[in-house]
Amino acid sequence: MTRTREIRARIHPDAIQKTTRFFDATIDEAIGELLQNARRAGASAVNIVTSDHGVEIVDDGEGVADPSALLAFGHSGWNGRVAAEDPAGMGLYALARYRPAICSRTVGGTGWHVELDEEHFRGEKAAPVVADESAPMPSGTRISFRHDNAGRLDSAVRERGRYVPTSVRLNGKAIPQNVFIADEGRVFEWEGARIAVYHEQWRQPRLSTEVAFHGHLVLYGGIKGVRTPDDHWWVRIDVSDCRHVELTLPRRETLVENAFLERLKLRARKAIYQTMAGQHDAVALTHEQWAEARRLGVAMPEPPARLRAWQAKTADTTGLYFHAGESKSTEVDDRHTLAPGELEPAMEQMLARALGRNRGHGLRLLRRNDDYQGFTWYDRLPQVTRIEVETTTGGTTRQLPTEGHGDDFDNERVDAVTMIAHVIEPDTGKSTRTRLASDIALGQPSGEFGGHLTGIKVTRDSAIGTDELTELLGRCYFLVPAGADDDEERVERFTDDAEDTARRLLESPEDAELEAIRRSVDKSTAWRVPAGRRATIVIEHDKPTSVVIDRPGAAGA
Repeated sequence: MTRTREIRARIHPDAIQKTTRFFDATIDEAIGELLQNARRAGASAVNIVTSDHGVEIVDDGEGVADPSALLAFGHSGWNGRVAAEDPAGMGLYALARYRPAICSRTVGGTGWHVELDEEHFRGEKAAPVVADESAPMPSGTRISFRHDNAGRLDSAVRERGRYVPTSVRLNGKAIPQNVFIADEGRVFEWEGARIAVYHEQWRQPRLSTEVAFHGHLVLYGGIKGVRTPDDHWWVRIDVSDCRHVELTLPRRETLVENAFLERLKLRARKAIYQTMAGQHDAVALTHEQWAEARRLGVAMPEPPARLRAWQAKTADTTGLYFHAGESKSTEVDDRHTLAPGELEPAMEQMLARALGRNRGHGLRLLRRNDDYQGFTWYDRLPQVTRIEVETTTGGTTRQLPTEGHGDDFDNERVDAVTMIAHVIEPDTGKSTRTRLASDIALGQPSGEFGGHLTGIKVTRDSAIGTDELTELLGRCYFLVPAGADDDEERVERFTDDAEDTARRLLESPEDAELEAIRRSVDKSTAWRVPAGRRATIVIEHDKPTSVVIDRPGAAGA
């Protein structure tokens, strides 16, 4: 017969000896714990005095009746209203490394005093408690400990005391205290928590939500805001009468994941959508957000049928050197078509140029945003599914490869360039093709920040000039690698290469070489010629360079 044994959790004596390692609280955390203890004791005021040698904290709360409770690890001794918070009985252990002196008195009781060091917190020796008539009257607690940075102490008091619902004075002056949730947001009362909803246009999403637990501020990453296409919405949560919210121990840095917290997450999201639903103007939501609001019981209308007009992107995503401009939001109607989703910058720039050269093409393109996929108005829009590029020379038409180093990656003049946009109607599945005559076709070169500029086709009748083609190549191919710190040098080097490429194609190789020589002389040599002098430089292939500088005054003769 199998024998059954039972085991139970217990605190091993060795754990007490490690408390000074468990509770290595910073001065901010220590001050925060003392302020929370004063609040729990019903203090109406806390007076704090700091110096270069330490700090003294005095409250007018109910005092500590039994000094032994100070070292009763895990037993808080609180009752009534405070017990509903489920205090951990570890607050004073935040001072385990600070060697505090505690003096306290209850109403009608006798004042007492005790001094504690690390050995007392580890249970290695007993701490004597002596009578002390200097204890706060009629009740309260005074705690002091050494600390050699008064400025750091003052900062900790101001930071940890700004939301505590108890008056806090620092060196005789009241510290600035704030209401955690003011009137600027919409507030929802829910099971002892107050949820305030805020929003701001174009604000960056917050990574964590601020939660105030009786004035103790924690950041919790599990409650997210809602980033709509136009605004960012987020919440702040104030907990002052909610026993189900628990803080992690011993540092109380964030919230404990429990069943109540899961419900709080959903309630916070619902509060955001309820606030959105009450706005005068309809809030633009993605389909996923719209569906989530409905699951949470908030009936949101479909957002307005608006998208950004399509605009060709550039390889220079920073927009610092080769900028494409900003597209505008526009109201969607049945004349619009969704642009293709993922195209290289060169293909988008080609498409933009072709559209601009063909009147009456009928393609009023909108930038794709598949966050709206699922809304009827979005799903019914015709879509450009792919783009093809053809070049014709001497009666032979070829499709331009857009990647790699195929046989057709020479830079050359051609007779014609045609872009073909394939469009599909979602309702019927019907596919159509729109042909757009253009004067430029661009392959996708390889190499660093645009690298080898190849696959450039320009029609013989194109009116594009060297400067315009150089700028176009920049929009198509120049990019700044992540972490690069020589942007100016990179853009100068790229622009020189692009100008050489454009000049060779539109003018002649000789013109490109001459301009490259002139550019080199201007950048590296011309500045060396003395003011008022003129240098004559003769450069011959495989021969020494000859330099002659005229006599003073001859340059202006």
